[in-house]
Amino acid sequence: MKQHTKRRKEALQLSANARLGLFAAGVFLGTSFLGSAQAAQVGDHVVRAAAEQEQVQFALSLPLRNQAELNDLLGHMYKVGDPQYHQFLSSAEFDAQFAPTQADYDKLKSLATQFGLTIVKEHSSRTLLNVAAPAATIRNVFGSQMQLLEQADGKQFLAADREAAVPFAFFGIGAGATALDNRPLHSYLVNRGPVAEAEVSAAAQPHAGTQSSGSYGPADIKTAYNLNSIQNGGTPVAIFELSSAKYTDAATYASKFSLTSPTITQKTVDGGTSTTTGSTEVMLDIEMVMATSNPSSMYVYTGPNSSSGVLDTYTQIADDDLVSAVSTSWGECESSEGSSAANSENTVFTKMVAEGMTLFAAAGDSGAYDCGTKTLAVDDPASQPEVVGVGGTTLTTTSTQAYTSEVPWDTSSTEGGGGGISTLWTIPSYQKGVVSNAPSGQFSTTMRNVPDVALDADPNTGFYIYDTDGCSGWCIVGGTSDAAPQYAAFWSLIAKGLGKSPGFANPTIYTLAENSTSYASDFHDVTSGTNNHFSAVVGYDTASGWGSYNGANLYAGVIASVNGGSSSGSSSSSSSSSSSSSSSGSSSSSSSSSSSSGSSSSSSSSSSSGSSSSSSSSSSSGGSSSSSGGSGAPAAPSGLTASGTRYGGYGAVVLNWNASSGATRYYVYMGTKSGGESATALGYVTSPGAEVTGLSTYTTYYFTVKAYDSKGYSVASNQASAETK
Repeated sequence: MKQHTKRRKEALQLSANARLGLFAAGVFLGTSFLGSAQAAQVGDHVVRAAAEQEQVQFALSLPLRNQAELNDLLGHMYKVGDPQYHQFLSSAEFDAQFAPTQADYDKLKSLATQFGLTIVKEHSSRTLLNVAAPAATIRNVFGSQMQLLEQADGKQFLAADREAAVPFAFFGIGAGATALDNRPLHSYLVNRGPVAEAEVSAAAQPHAGTQSSGSYGPADIKTAYNLNSIQNGGTPVAIFELSSAKYTDAATYASKFSLTSPTITQKTVDGGTSTTTGSTEVMLDIEMVMATSNPSSMYVYTGPNSSSGVLDTYTQIADDDLVSAVSTSWGECESSEGSSAANSENTVFTKMVAEGMTLFAAAGDSGAYDCGTKTLAVDDPASQPEVVGVGGTTLTTTSTQAYTSEVPWDTSSTEGGGGGISTLWTIPSYQKGVVSNAPSGQFSTTMRNVPDVALDADPNTGFYIYDTDGCSGWCIVGGTSDAAPQYAAFWSLIAKGLGKSPGFANPTIYTLAENSTSYASDFHDVTSGTNNHFSAVVGYDTASGWGSYNGANLYAGVIASVNGGSSSGSSSSSSSSSSSSSSSGSSSSSSSSSSSSGSSSSSSSSSSSGSSSSSSSSSSSGGSSSSSGGSGAPAAPSGLTASGTRYGGYGAVVLNWNASSGATRYYVYMGTKSGGESATALGYVTSPGAEVTGLSTYTTYYFTVKAYDSKGYSVASNQASAETK
């Protein structure tokens, strides 16, 4: 029997007071992972369930405002010849136009307290609110069971068994929960071991970079990649780190090679970290910047190696807005990153792009299989559309270190330059014009392709650095961690030459590379070899991107392009920095269904309309009311109906169903295709009935509902559909 009218009205009033604005919550609607099981990496195993009162730190997030206007602005900002070309925003200007309102942030803080969360940290940009809660509260509020996991290397960390599904109250302001997976990120370096001091001089004169004992120094880098004629001393670079190190080691490196010993300003986030387990990564990043651009100063941002620490550190870099180039050599398998965390990162990276900042990210060191399995995979954040993914090559030089050739780095089935096709992000606009010669299945016209560019990363033709803590002195290091900081340093040289930020690099790089004349001049095309799956071919490929830079030539080409004087064809539109979906912080699971989620319609102004009802159509799908998910889980909700209407100019659907005995909450799923359980979990309510607003008008949506109690989830209800008004 249907619920009494009074009960139904109360449920609808609850959802009306905290309306589920799907465009406002596009970041979270966009993920088909809400409430779904979290991907685990190979080698992870569950040690135990988290204790009921075990404290967990994570974050609540809010999406950017005015996303349609932001996408439009980025399109103008990165179109050569447009009056708004490279008119970058300051951090304060961005927050004023696009950050969540203070009222919504205050509401988020109020909700956090209301649901038993402790506020740990606030952010001036208002997209994140750091909170803490016992594991029991996380389970009760977000439906995620915290577990202690152990990696193959013995490191233990707390992680949720599924992505959080937030109560409907949070959806009124588009809020979500993120950073519940504290799997530590890893750095992308391969350390071939220490080198005795007596051997360093010999290493400074490498044997053409092709022998296992050959390695490169600063002068060799500049010769091989044609950097000698570029003025010395780039603008400061910001380096993202999750480990500490002995920064005075940079002075030893500088002294050895007659470089400037830079002033290193360390910015600790969330207290930083005292661990030096990643010191070799830290010093490699610092010294590769020194080797390439010889700056007088740089910034090192250091945060804890946790999901919230990562988000907070990237957020601090964007909020400070001190540099035009950022380097990161830390990441993880894209599928293990999780959709909510990836979208939260995307929000930060979009702000960086609007500020004229470029994040160069190492693409990974496991070739085409960066999840540690034989499943093709790419890494985050290199696969993010607002990031330059930097892959790895094996460099061959002459006896005088002049450039000879490169192939994709491919040491073994488990070691090589990262690259491939994203399963999370749709193809950004700067890649849409690429015509690839890659074999079938090795380039996507619909999804993000990685990497964008590459540099030497083979440890057998690697770079030698000085690191007291990790190497006990000098050592030869390879990995795409070599490549990312070098590219960031190169971009800082361009900033120095321009006297201003060159902006997000990918639109300019792709414009120059797609012109045959400038491509032949500005890049070293890598045309043979593989990264253990993807083949290098003439032009762009997912083994090496566009290849490595021919430094002085690309330097001149970028400056000419930015100043509007390039003859390379860059006067044609380079379009926006990324696809419209990724600019708004939505992963492919939202992008692919953005037309049905209301992200277009709700971002434009619409006239108000009354909420006239329409009849719903209900079809049988999934379980019946007597079905149970097993193990004592509640019966599936029965009698689900859906009625399309209109609310505030947008489409809306009113849902109603019968209660399931013992159920403590009901999860609502929505999709745009009939048959089976709908794809996206929107969130949950604690009693039957919900109103879903912010939808596209005159569009049919399909819904199912699952009941939940302490014993688990029911199977899906019948499926009900309705067309919005």
